[in-house]
Parts: sequence; C-alpha cells; structure tokens
Amino acid sequence: MAEVVSASLHSLSNLPDNILLEIIAYLPVHCLGRLACVSQRFCKIVQDDMIWKRMFCKQYKVVLPLPPGAESWRSEYQRLSDQAPVVLCQVLRGHRAEVLHVSFSHSGHIFATSSKDGIVMVWKADIPCSLQFSVNTVHRLNWVYTVFSQFSMSDTKLLVSGYHSSSFSAFGQLAVFDLQSLELVSLVENDPLDLYGAWYDDNHFLSGTIQQTENDTSISSIWLNKISGTSSVKTAGVASCLYHFQNVSSGCIRTILLADCSSPRLPLLTTAECGQSRHSASDCFENSCDKRWPLTLEDELHNTTLGMGFEKKSSDHSSGGQKAALVPTFAGSFMQSVSCEHVESFESALDQKQTGRTSAVQISTHEGKLLVCSMSLDTYAPHVIGIKRLQMEKIKDSMSAGEGWVERSDGVQNLPDMHADMAINHQIDSMDHEINVHGRIVGMALSPDHRFLFFNIRKWPKHYTITDVMEPPPMSKNMEVRVLDLQSLQETGSVFSSHKAFSPNHQCFFVFLDVSKHYVASGAENKQGYLWDRDYNVFLGSFLHSDVVSCVAFNPCNEEMLVTVGDDFQIKVWRSRRAVRQKAN
Repeated sequence: MAEVVSASLHSLSNLPDNILLEIIAYLPVHCLGRLACVSQRFCKIVQDDMIWKRMFCKQYKVVLPLPPGAESWRSEYQRLSDQAPVVLCQVLRGHRAEVLHVSFSHSGHIFATSSKDGIVMVWKADIPCSLQFSVNTVHRLNWVYTVFSQFSMSDTKLLVSGYHSSSFSAFGQLAVFDLQSLELVSLVENDPLDLYGAWYDDNHFLSGTIQQTENDTSISSIWLNKISGTSSVKTAGVASCLYHFQNVSSGCIRTILLADCSSPRLPLLTTAECGQSRHSASDCFENSCDKRWPLTLEDELHNTTLGMGFEKKSSDHSSGGQKAALVPTFAGSFMQSVSCEHVESFESALDQKQTGRTSAVQISTHEGKLLVCSMSLDTYAPHVIGIKRLQMEKIKDSMSAGEGWVERSDGVQNLPDMHADMAINHQIDSMDHEINVHGRIVGMALSPDHRFLFFNIRKWPKHYTITDVMEPPPMSKNMEVRVLDLQSLQETGSVFSSHKAFSPNHQCFFVFLDVSKHYVASGAENKQGYLWDRDYNVFLGSFLHSDVVSCVAFNPCNEEMLVTVGDDFQIKVWRSRRAVRQKAN
C-alpha cells in the first residue's frame, strides 16, 4: 500500500505546476494544509494566490477585484473565514428586563449596556468580560428605563438617554455621568426620546426639544449643552440653541449623528457648491456606483467628479470615439452652474494617468461637522435623511463667554424660550440636504472614517400614495441596510439584507446596527443578529437569541469582538475563531 501511495506522489511530482494548480483547486480547504506538508514544491504551490482566489470566489460566490489594502486572496479568505466574530464565547446576565442598547468606549476596554430595568451596566471587555460597575437611574433620576449610551471622546464620561416619569409628566432626558466618580454632571430634557443625543466634543453634547406653535404645528430645536463640571443637578449645565427646524406632517427630528468632516478623510461639498437640495434616494441609486474601491484612475476621478457635482454625459452628435463631456449636476439629479475652470481641471487630471497616480481632488477644506438625522416630510414615520453642516462660527460663538447660553436646572423647569430665541435670530432653519429613502428608517450608523452612512430601512411599496399623514404606507418585513456616501450624497449601491422586522407602524422601534472597517452587523426582530462583509457584500453569520436582537456593537479597536443584546435580557459576546484558538493556546 505504501508503495502505491509513493508511486502516486511520484506521478504527481512529475506534473507541471499549471496542471497541479488545476488539480489542487478542486481540493477542500482543510486538505491544503496537509498537502503543504508533503514536500517543498507542494508547499509552494499551495501558497499560490490563484488557488485562494478560486477558493474565495467559489465559497463566497463573488467575482470582484482584490480591494486596496488587501495583502492577498489567501489573507482575504482567512479574514472572512477565521477572523470574523461569529463564535459565541460568553453570555452575560444581570439585567432584569429587555436590553435595548450596547456601546463601546473609544479605547475598546469597556462597553455599556442600557435596559428597560433602568440600569446602565459598564463591563470590562476582557476575556472573559466582567461587570465593572452599574448605575441605577430608577433610584437616582426617577427614570423608567434607559435606551441609549455613548462614551465621550476621552472615555471619561458616559452620555445616557432615558425615559423619566412622574405623577405629573413623562418625557425623555439625557444624563451625563463621570466614569471616575459615577457622579451626575449634567441632566437635560431630550424630546423625542429616540433623538438619543450625541457628543460634540468632550465637554459639549447635543440634545433636542419639541415645542408646539400657534398654528398646530411644531418646531424641533437642537441644543448644544455644556457640562459645567460640577455634580450639582441645580447647576447641571448651560445650553445654547443651534437650530430651529419646522416640522411637517406631524413628524419631527429623530436620531441625530455627528459626522466629523474636519479632516481630509471626508471632503464635502461647500454650501456655495451644493446649495439647498431635496431629492430622492431612488434618483441617487440610479446614478450610484460602487465606491468600495475604484478599479482604475478614471473610475476614481469619475467618482470624485460626481461628488463635486459633475456627471459624464455624451453629446447627441458625438461619435463613440469622442470624449464624454462633464455636465454639472448635483448628486446626478440637480442641475447647477459650475465654471469652465473646474471642467478643465478634471479633464487635465484624467490626462495625468500616464504619469502616475494622482491625489484625489479635494472638494472642500472647511473644518466642521455634519449633523445627520432621520426626519419626516410626507408622514410622521421617519423616511428622510436630513444633513446639515454645522456652522463653525456659530458653534464657537456659542462656546465663548457664555453669551446666548441659558441656565437649565433639571431638564424640565426653566426651559429656554424658543419663541424669544427665534425672534432674535429672525429665522427658521432648514436642512442643507433632504434625501427621501421611500421607507421607514429604523437604524443608522456611521462608518469608522465617517465617510459613509449605513441605515436600516423597511421599504414601502412601489408607487405608494400617502393620503393621511397619520397613516404611512405598509412596511416590508424584509429589512435592508443601505449605504449613503456622505461625500457625493449618493447611495453606493451596496445592499445588505436577510434580516427581518414584523412590528407595525404604530409599534415600530429602532433596530441598531454597527459598522467596522471590514464588517457590517445589525440586529433584527426574527431572534437573531446578522453579519456581512463590507468589501464583498456577503453574509458571514448570524447571532442567535431567543427574542428580538435590539442592538449590536463592534469593539472599535478589535473588530474580531462583537457584542449583541436583546429582549431575552441577555448580553452575548462573540469573537473570531482565531481569537478563540489563541486564547485556548
């Protein structure tokens, strides 16, 4: 028998490498490691990247080029199969009710969970994870439950959103706790509850209020709150109003995020270039292109010109060999005037491809942040993405010398006079961009570089008609994660799906998602969370719970760790196969 095996190996050794590559490509992956141990020649052939490309495309059913930054097809295969967080390592218990949210600190050392039991728990992200401390907001703040948390930039404070209730009223509040002393350092009203709040910097955060007007409409106000640094609730902080937005169709501003565009990683349209716009995501989708990685220099510059407000359009009299002209547009759908110098600069950039790779054309170098929110236009259900560039001069004026700041006691009494503030500023503000996604938005998250907005959506039927603002169209049970490029304001074309939701419009709730460098994860109502790869848009695994999965969160410093929470009162910690193997060794 041994002689037969030896003869077979000798026959294989005589075959040329290209034939061996074809044969080896049919072997299962677990056999390649064994084959590499047979001889030096087999070991070298097994490491050939063409084999791993075929393995990758066969298993994940994709035909795409290797993305920038990827070392090889072998490393990509290993990343998807061995480094994605799909192994359940630990189940944490402690909450006595549904767990609604989980968030990590920027350092990745701790994470916080919020629950309907009114308790915020902070856990060490070690192996295994352990409880560090907890804050009972029921006793301290008379809250009914907590729904959201976010760590400050320095990880020294924790912003918590919750629901306050008393015999006289019920409303949302935002509380800030010092993580060293666990003292309350700020407490403000937050309406609606699912606006959640967001950190502006380490000492300022955003909140919202809604106030009724005389004509039976309402105005949503966004406030910049300053932490006073004292633990006394009576001097819990000061606030200045940034914007007043007129609400329509019984809707309001919801779920705010802050995208940092202060670095070249997110060059954005200037106000003069884009103006104020309102357009449909379907228009963007028709003109969308996959911006995960450009295939050629022409593609990259073409994508950049789209972000600048240009699209390629052939002349009616042009022949196939003629160069397409650059026609000014906004997001592929809104016409605007642009000087000829811009066109010439882009054409000259295209001509530079023979001389080497050029740097991306910068759209704007203005520092600042983008306010991104979900909002309503045609019905009360949030179906529009609103984008507003924060005016840095206005922010700096609000922060200086306390001018325009209003003392706030406990987030309920002594609220600022919205009408007086509007009389001083003589205006109602408006979004710079409003993008109708034609479905209910049930989740939003920014990519780590703040270039892309990922959002969960439950689509409405095609050609729907809204006749009553209080009766939005029926929602699909199939959720989708879609991606908006915050540079070009176009959808990239990437769609991540499989997760489901069943609640009707009047009971619909937020299903949180999260994004890391390579992966996308989302909760769902069908008792499991979902994981996809960002680069290849493939499903990688699910996170099983016994009830609704409300929220998922990646460790920002280690995407091989992910935490899911759900209505089954459980917190589950998931790690990659590689991490589990390393721990065992």
